[in-house]
Amino acid sequence: MKSGHMYPWSGCLLLILFSVCPAVSTADDLVLAVHPYQTSSTIVRAFTPLANYLGEALGVKVNLDMSPNYDTHIERIGKNQVDIVYLGPASYVRLVDKYGSKPILARQVVNGRPYFKGKIITRSDSPIKSLKDLAGKRFAFGDPESTMSHLVPRYMLINAGVDVDRLSGYQFTGSHDNVAMGVLAGDFDGGCA
Repeated sequence: MKSGHMYPWSGCLLLILFSVCPAVSTADDLVLAVHPYQTSSTIVRAFTPLANYLGEALGVKVNLDMSPNYDTHIERIGKNQVDIVYLGPASYVRLVDKYGSKPILARQVVNGRPYFKGKIITRSDSPIKSLKDLAGKRFAFGDPESTMSHLVPRYMLINAGVDVDRLSGYQFTGSHDNVAMGVLAGDFDGGCA
Protein backbone atom coordinates (compact mmCIF):
# COMPACT_ATOMS: atom_id res chain seq x y z
CA MET A 1 0.00 0.00 0.00
CA LYS A 2 1.38 3.36 -1.01
CA SER A 3 1.49 6.02 1.69
CA GLY A 4 -0.77 9.06 1.33
CA HIS A 5 -0.11 12.67 2.18
CA MET A 6 0.52 13.25 5.85
CA TYR A 7 0.53 16.48 7.77
CA PRO A 8 2.44 16.08 11.04
CA TRP A 9 1.35 17.74 14.26
CA SER A 10 4.66 19.39 14.99
CA GLY A 11 5.70 19.65 18.60
CA CYS A 12 2.49 18.14 19.91
CA LEU A 13 3.20 17.28 23.52
CA LEU A 14 1.38 14.14 24.52
CA LEU A 15 1.55 13.12 28.13
CA ILE A 16 0.21 9.60 28.11
CA LEU A 17 -0.13 8.78 31.74
CA PHE A 18 -0.11 5.78 33.96
CA SER A 19 -2.03 6.44 37.12
CA VAL A 20 -2.41 4.18 40.10
CA CYS A 21 -5.68 4.31 41.97
CA PRO A 22 -6.03 3.05 45.54
CA ALA A 23 -6.24 -0.73 45.46
CA VAL A 24 -9.86 -1.71 44.96
CA SER A 25 -9.62 -5.24 43.67
CA THR A 26 -11.52 -7.77 45.73
CA ALA A 27 -9.21 -10.52 44.54
CA ASP A 28 -5.43 -10.51 44.59
CA ASP A 29 -5.35 -9.62 40.88
CA LEU A 30 -4.85 -6.07 39.63
CA VAL A 31 -6.60 -4.43 36.66
CA LEU A 32 -4.73 -2.48 33.98
CA ALA A 33 -7.42 -0.45 32.19
CA VAL A 34 -6.84 1.13 28.77
CA HIS A 35 -9.05 3.64 26.99
CA PRO A 36 -10.40 2.50 23.58
CA TYR A 37 -8.14 4.58 21.34
CA GLN A 38 -7.47 1.58 19.08
CA THR A 39 -9.27 -1.64 18.23
CA SER A 40 -9.45 -4.19 21.03
CA SER A 41 -7.11 -6.59 19.21
CA THR A 42 -4.50 -3.84 18.79
CA ILE A 43 -4.76 -2.89 22.47
CA VAL A 44 -4.48 -6.51 23.59
CA ARG A 45 -1.40 -6.99 21.39
CA ALA A 46 0.20 -3.72 22.60
CA PHE A 47 -0.57 -3.97 26.33
CA THR A 48 -0.36 -7.69 27.11
CA PRO A 49 3.44 -7.53 27.40
CA LEU A 50 3.12 -4.62 29.86
CA ALA A 51 0.48 -6.45 31.91
CA ASN A 52 2.72 -9.53 32.00
CA TYR A 53 5.78 -7.49 32.96
CA LEU A 54 3.92 -5.68 35.74
CA GLY A 55 2.52 -8.97 37.00
CA GLU A 56 5.99 -10.49 37.22
CA ALA A 57 7.51 -7.38 38.81
CA LEU A 58 4.70 -7.02 41.37
CA GLY A 59 4.25 -10.73 42.03
CA VAL A 60 0.51 -10.57 41.29
CA LYS A 61 -1.55 -11.23 38.18
CA VAL A 62 -2.38 -8.07 36.21
CA ASN A 63 -5.49 -8.40 34.04
CA LEU A 64 -5.77 -6.23 30.94
CA ASP A 65 -9.13 -4.52 30.49
CA MET A 66 -10.30 -2.12 27.79
CA SER A 67 -12.95 0.38 28.81
CA PRO A 68 -15.89 0.52 26.38
CA ASN A 69 -15.60 4.30 25.88
CA TYR A 70 -13.74 7.35 27.18
CA ASP A 71 -16.48 8.45 29.61
CA THR A 72 -16.66 5.03 31.26
CA HIS A 73 -12.87 4.90 31.45
CA ILE A 74 -12.73 8.22 33.28
CA GLU A 75 -15.57 7.20 35.60
CA ARG A 76 -13.92 3.88 36.48
CA ILE A 77 -10.68 5.68 37.36
CA GLY A 78 -12.48 8.41 39.30
CA LYS A 79 -14.43 5.85 41.33
CA ASN A 80 -11.30 3.78 42.00
CA GLN A 81 -12.62 0.74 40.13
CA VAL A 82 -9.30 -0.02 38.42
CA ASP A 83 -5.75 -0.25 39.74
CA ILE A 84 -3.47 0.93 36.92
CA VAL A 85 -4.60 2.95 33.91
CA TYR A 86 -3.41 4.23 30.57
CA LEU A 87 -5.01 7.40 29.28
CA GLY A 88 -4.33 10.50 27.22
CA PRO A 89 -3.94 14.11 28.31
CA ALA A 90 -7.47 15.31 27.52
CA SER A 91 -8.91 12.42 29.51
CA TYR A 92 -6.58 13.18 32.40
CA VAL A 93 -7.74 16.81 32.45
CA ARG A 94 -11.39 15.69 32.49
CA LEU A 95 -10.60 13.14 35.22
CA VAL A 96 -8.94 15.72 37.48
CA ASP A 97 -11.73 18.23 36.84
CA LYS A 98 -14.44 15.76 37.86
CA TYR A 99 -12.76 13.53 40.45
CA GLY A 100 -9.62 15.30 41.61
CA SER A 101 -5.98 14.49 41.08
CA LYS A 102 -4.70 10.92 40.77
CA PRO A 103 -1.03 10.01 41.16
CA ILE A 104 0.96 9.71 37.94
CA LEU A 105 3.45 6.87 37.69
CA ALA A 106 4.96 7.59 34.28
CA ARG A 107 4.42 9.22 30.95
CA GLN A 108 4.96 7.60 27.62
CA VAL A 109 8.24 8.11 25.84
CA VAL A 110 8.52 7.52 22.09
CA ASN A 111 12.00 7.38 20.55
CA GLY A 112 13.47 8.81 23.75
CA ARG A 113 11.14 11.82 23.82
CA PRO A 114 8.03 12.49 25.94
CA TYR A 115 5.95 13.39 22.89
CA PHE A 116 5.18 12.10 19.45
CA LYS A 117 3.63 13.31 16.24
CA GLY A 118 0.19 12.47 14.98
CA LYS A 119 -0.87 12.71 11.36
CA ILE A 120 -3.69 14.13 9.34
CA ILE A 121 -3.85 11.77 6.40
CA THR A 122 -5.21 11.61 2.87
CA ARG A 123 -5.00 8.94 0.20
CA SER A 124 -1.87 8.85 -1.96
CA ASP A 125 -3.96 9.73 -5.03
CA SER A 126 -5.58 12.74 -3.34
CA PRO A 127 -5.19 16.24 -4.77
CA ILE A 128 -5.18 17.63 -1.21
CA LYS A 129 -1.79 19.18 -0.48
CA SER A 130 -2.46 21.34 2.60
CA LEU A 131 -4.86 21.56 5.50
CA LYS A 132 -6.66 24.46 3.76
CA ASP A 133 -7.42 22.09 0.86
CA LEU A 134 -9.69 20.12 3.21
CA ALA A 135 -12.35 22.88 3.02
CA GLY A 136 -15.43 21.38 1.37
CA LYS A 137 -14.17 17.83 1.88
CA ARG A 138 -15.27 14.87 4.03
CA PHE A 139 -13.23 14.34 7.19
CA ALA A 140 -12.93 11.49 9.70
CA PHE A 141 -12.23 11.99 13.40
CA GLY A 142 -11.74 9.13 15.86
CA ASP A 143 -13.46 9.51 19.22
CA PRO A 144 -14.85 12.91 20.28
CA GLU A 145 -12.96 12.61 23.59
CA SER A 146 -9.62 11.69 21.99
CA THR A 147 -6.71 14.11 22.16
CA MET A 148 -5.00 12.79 19.04
CA SER A 149 -7.96 11.74 16.91
CA HIS A 150 -10.13 14.80 17.56
CA LEU A 151 -8.99 17.67 19.77
CA VAL A 152 -5.49 18.38 18.38
CA PRO A 153 -6.40 17.88 14.70
CA ARG A 154 -9.56 19.95 15.08
CA TYR A 155 -7.46 22.75 16.57
CA MET A 156 -5.07 22.45 13.62
CA LEU A 157 -7.96 22.62 11.15
CA ILE A 158 -9.37 25.69 12.90
CA ASN A 159 -5.95 27.36 12.70
CA ALA A 160 -5.90 26.59 8.97
CA GLY A 161 -9.33 28.23 8.58
CA VAL A 162 -11.19 24.94 8.16
CA ASP A 163 -13.49 24.42 11.13
CA VAL A 164 -16.09 21.66 10.79
CA ASP A 165 -18.64 24.09 9.31
CA ARG A 166 -16.32 24.47 6.30
CA LEU A 167 -16.17 20.70 5.67
CA SER A 168 -18.73 19.03 3.43
CA GLY A 169 -19.17 16.54 6.25
CA TYR A 170 -17.39 14.85 9.10
CA GLN A 171 -17.90 11.79 11.24
CA PHE A 172 -16.55 10.30 14.45
CA THR A 173 -15.48 6.78 13.53
CA GLY A 174 -14.56 5.62 17.04
CA SER A 175 -10.84 4.87 16.65
CA HIS A 176 -7.62 5.72 14.85
CA ASP A 177 -7.82 2.48 12.87
CA ASN A 178 -11.36 3.27 11.68
CA VAL A 179 -10.19 6.70 10.52
CA ALA A 180 -7.39 5.17 8.47
CA MET A 181 -9.68 2.52 6.97
CA GLY A 182 -12.31 5.13 6.10
CA VAL A 183 -9.77 7.32 4.31
CA LEU A 184 -8.25 4.34 2.48
CA ALA A 185 -11.71 3.13 1.42
CA GLY A 186 -12.53 6.59 0.05
CA ASP A 187 -15.35 7.25 2.51
CA PHE A 188 -13.45 10.36 3.66
CA ASP A 189 -11.06 12.73 1.92
CA GLY A 190 -8.93 13.09 5.05
CA GLY A 191 -8.74 12.10 8.66
CA CYS A 192 -6.59 12.05 11.76
CA ALA A 193 -4.85 8.80 12.59
